[in-house]
Amino acid sequence: MSFIKKSTYIVLLCLVSFAAFGQEDYKLEDFVYSENIKSVLLFNTISKLSVPVTKLGDKNSLELSFDDLSDNSNLNYRYTVIHCNSDWTVSNLGELEYLDSYTDDRIVNIQASFNTLVYYNHYTVLFPNENINIVKSGNYVIRVFDNNNKTILTKRFCVTEPMVTLFGSCSLGSTVGQIDTHQEVDFTINHKNLLIRNPYTEIKATVLQNFRWDNSIQNIPPLNTTGETMNFDYLGKIAFPAGKEFRWFDLQNIINPGYQVRYIKTNKDSYDVTLYTERPRNESPYFQDIDINGKYLIRQQNPYIEQLEDDIRSDYANILFSLKAGFDFEKSDIYIVGGFTNWQLLPENKLNYNPKSEIYEVELLLKQGLYNYYYAVAENGKITNKLEGDWYETENDYTVLIYYRPVGSRYDRIIGYGTINSRKRS
Repeated sequence: MSFIKKSTYIVLLCLVSFAAFGQEDYKLEDFVYSENIKSVLLFNTISKLSVPVTKLGDKNSLELSFDDLSDNSNLNYRYTVIHCNSDWTVSNLGELEYLDSYTDDRIVNIQASFNTLVYYNHYTVLFPNENINIVKSGNYVIRVFDNNNKTILTKRFCVTEPMVTLFGSCSLGSTVGQIDTHQEVDFTINHKNLLIRNPYTEIKATVLQNFRWDNSIQNIPPLNTTGETMNFDYLGKIAFPAGKEFRWFDLQNIINPGYQVRYIKTNKDSYDVTLYTERPRNESPYFQDIDINGKYLIRQQNPYIEQLEDDIRSDYANILFSLKAGFDFEKSDIYIVGGFTNWQLLPENKLNYNPKSEIYEVELLLKQGLYNYYYAVAENGKITNKLEGDWYETENDYTVLIYYRPVGSRYDRIIGYGTINSRKRS
């Protein structure tokens, strides 16, 4: 079968599958649809703590990994990528316009866990690759699905084609009431190598705090332009609550308790880990600490085992979080949030009040490693820092994405990308 005929067949098959399952089968965001799927990570291969952004043409530059804790060892998973507009709606491009390859591929790198109480299969795929070759920049969602075309996970990532130079800085909040609690991001772009006819309609920016999409500021046009420079120095508009340095715990060693771990109980087929009970920090002064800005890192600590095998030798444990919140929060919905919860307010990461101990508790099944997290109060479905507090001294990373859609174009390109650290004061 020729490549063209094969591609046409695949497109028709995908259209039939789409009609059969409908768009409601998955969301265009970071989400896990099966309780058996754990520890989903997507990052640039330069570092496991990097954000999922790559340049157009860079092959094998992104790595997706996840564990399947089900007992079905014969289950095969496939994946595809979906091109999106800057607002994360599906773009007008067809698959054969943004892919110079097949439209989906099977995940073939599968490893069984080794010497763990909790058995799992670990899946890994590097992309873009020969079978999934991306030829357009922009926002993307990678979708993993099973033999029945049922979605098991989706993750967002970005592909850039650098055409502008970005300069930026972070300062204190510039409006009354935000000076001590917020951080403001200002930046400019130089586009001397690109002719932009109408910058106010063709250019827009998105800014993310620690690569969180839930509180990102999007659709920002240039404030003004001068020659080859566009300025995004808005007074008080691109400002974020600063939060505090993240809480964290260390479960690299399952035998000897690490930071914040109170004790570990070994059962026949699992580990039970109890963390120290914590308290709100909203009225506490700022305390400088080293964190990984809300991310988590899978790692086990054993001098006799190479760290290259962290992915399959790290075990799972039931982690009990507890919070003594007091009367100020007795009617609040409290959640534990971070990279490992996709910054989502889900029933499984909501804390429940224990009248016997008079504390809020939640138990989560997590893999060995280092974890950053917040306790969040939910208001109108949004995460707030009422339990943690906001201090301008907090160290945060701000990602800036520059989108470009010239008149007559059918999709948003990403022509600029940069990271601004809050310690870089303007």
